[in-house]
Amino acid sequence: MEPQPNDLKAIRILYLALLAGQVLFALIVTVLVETGMLSTGIKSLTPMLQVAIVVISVGAIPASFFLFRKRLSDIDPEEDLGKKLEKYRAALIIRMALCEFPAMFAIIAYYVTTNRSFLWMVIVLISNFLFIYPSNNKIIDSLQLNSSERSMLGLN
Repeated sequence: MEPQPNDLKAIRILYLALLAGQVLFALIVTVLVETGMLSTGIKSLTPMLQVAIVVISVGAIPASFFLFRKRLSDIDPEEDLGKKLEKYRAALIIRMALCEFPAMFAIIAYYVTTNRSFLWMVIVLISNFLFIYPSNNKIIDSLQLNSSERSMLGLN
């Protein structure tokens, strides 16, 4: 499979779309809750949901890094570039999904309980998501690209 010129762009657009979804959802829920348009406020669920978010985060985020590294180790450095990018994209999607889930859960917990402590959790979890941005250096290092592969992707 021949690499396409927009492969890296498509990977980054997917990342940015997932990031924007989290941020916009958090902003919409925050505005709705803080203005009183939505008044669920089931405060009794707060302790249980706080524990659930910590457990989910402690499970999902390390799992995302482990599975990403595992999937990358399965990529043969001698494979053609198109296959490498395909496998990288699949690994990154799994990683992003596992990092996005706790943030979305925290946003929903904030909506259900209206407890602002969940917003702090959302900020921390979205900040974690920012660290997995697929930059040129991360892609080069992750796929162990040689100079000809880098030039094919315009990463020189």
